[in-house]
Amino acid sequence: MNAGIKTIDQQASAAALLNLTWAKMSFKSVLAISKTTALKLNTHAVFSEYNYHIRNDECAFVTFTEDNARRYMYKPKLLAYALYGNIELYALILRLNHMKSVSDFTMESLMNGIIVPYTSIKDFFNEVFIKEKAPINRNIQKVEDDVKLTQI
Repeated sequence: MNAGIKTIDQQASAAALLNLTWAKMSFKSVLAISKTTALKLNTHAVFSEYNYHIRNDECAFVTFTEDNARRYMYKPKLLAYALYGNIELYALILRLNHMKSVSDFTMESLMNGIIVPYTSIKDFFNEVFIKEKAPINRNIQKVEDDVKLTQI
């Protein structure tokens, strides 16, 4: 067991997030390209409704030293991996800081300070997935049905 994990529930929670991807954290839609081709697009993040709570209760404002800012400049995936062991959470870091791309993740922005989720955000995400399981499953089924209709 991980040294920071003390209960079975925490272990299960941590294990559930090992496969966390932005695709799993998003609702999807199908775009029909032709009679035989369809694209599945991530259209809406599951956590969009929780942004206020995440930003106000699950985050800290962090400033970086010049050396650390240089290390993570234009590399939010590296920061997400260092903090959470998962690069997929870089998109959340960008979103929380109203950044549109990695090009906004500058040395200046890091030294001035950014909002970063606590490492306990993983537990929060698991709670959200449990709460949102029914809508997520309905979306998965709808997307699969839409893809089948495209291929008829």
